[in-house]
Amino acid sequence: MWTVQEVTLSWLDRIVLRCGNIQVPWPYLVVTTDALQAAKYQWGRWKEAMSLQNQLTLYLSGRRYKGVKALLDDNPGDIHNDPLVFSIFINARRKKSTDPRDKIFALCSLFTELEIPFPAPDYSRPVEDIYREAVISCINYDKNLYILHHAPSDRRRSGLSSWVPDLAEEGWGEADSRYGMIRGRFAASKRCSAKWSFSEDGLGLVLVGKIVDTIIFRADPMPSLNSIGGELVFRVRSAEASGEKLKYGDPDSETMAEYLRLTHRGYSVLKSWAEISQWSEYPTGESTKEALQRTLVNDFPRANEDAAKDNSFDNWYNIMNLEELEITARAIQRTGAGRSIPSQPWEREIFLRQMMKRVPQEQLVAFALGAALGGTGYHFHSRAMAILQNKCFFFTEHCYFGTAADPLPVSIEPGDRIAIIQGLDIPLALRPVEGGYRLLTHVYVHGIMYGEAWPQSEDNLEEIILL
Repeated sequence: MWTVQEVTLSWLDRIVLRCGNIQVPWPYLVVTTDALQAAKYQWGRWKEAMSLQNQLTLYLSGRRYKGVKALLDDNPGDIHNDPLVFSIFINARRKKSTDPRDKIFALCSLFTELEIPFPAPDYSRPVEDIYREAVISCINYDKNLYILHHAPSDRRRSGLSSWVPDLAEEGWGEADSRYGMIRGRFAASKRCSAKWSFSEDGLGLVLVGKIVDTIIFRADPMPSLNSIGGELVFRVRSAEASGEKLKYGDPDSETMAEYLRLTHRGYSVLKSWAEISQWSEYPTGESTKEALQRTLVNDFPRANEDAAKDNSFDNWYNIMNLEELEITARAIQRTGAGRSIPSQPWEREIFLRQMMKRVPQEQLVAFALGAALGGTGYHFHSRAMAILQNKCFFFTEHCYFGTAADPLPVSIEPGDRIAIIQGLDIPLALRPVEGGYRLLTHVYVHGIMYGEAWPQSEDNLEEIILL
């Protein structure tokens, strides 16, 4: 962290990067990373490593050099040209510091030059207080609540207020399916301006919004695919490039065996979600089948289009509603050996049960989905598994359903509330506690993501205190 401050506050032509006997003027490094970005070079962590320094340099240049700010505003590109403290904090989370308080203190001199009001460094105070006061300053300066989308993470200090991100922990990157999008597709509170205040002791964040529902059931989560996901993609692409045929049933292929296990685990989880989705008619009036499809892909427009292409979702949905024997029959039919299945019911059942004993269930499910044969059902299945990894499915009191990050240090459970908050595009899952609520995570709830549940009158809004 301190290196970022040292480099950013200095004049660029005075900085030299040295590694052993090699020295490179800092501007050369900046030009190189710009070239990598222009070429859309995807390997290595160069973009992540330089993101905070590039961001702060942009902000400082707008202050230091006459005419730069006007030029940047005319050509904004992908970067917000006015300082956003929450965005600086998110980039700073990826940096290392021996003392977790330095995630904040190493930014103080930069904030002073940027004229961002900020508490003075005080190493006598605990990390929890420093992070909380930093987030208070962030919300007051940015005049938005976007930092709340970054409060949930895989690990958190137990003493932190629930609305304060643990800035010593990296959090979820933009490539993570759990990342909280802002100013994007959703508008749960109809893009109303944020309203907030803080309790007298500074421990509570007071918001305006509406508690709209209660979670009554939480299903098993989709596991992470990251452990072998990259290796699988590499093997599959390499095989395709060389014209090699992948042997999905080869027990000696460790990667393909893991591939089959993952496909089956995803099948088991998603099959239970499909069953839960049919517990009641959907409150929006659309079919539960359509609501489920849009939920499983987080309502991404392109993913919705792909789900309709070649009946990809319909084929997948039909398979999810088959019994075990029918899964086996579908797998045999996929291999082109459907004629071997007897037509008489009792003979058919005996034959299929014998096949279930001879062939591992993982292989049967994979062939039923068409994984080894390019079936469209598998196309939807694999996309859904990627989008939903580390998420669970839940059902609410008013018969809505949705998805939430899982596992968490404190995962959602029955009794937790769904809230829409003025100034936030995505609903929140909150847990009632004495004096208010604890923020658990942002959630997708199908049917309220575009303002459908937002009250027509401000008289129907309520005060929601996060602790």
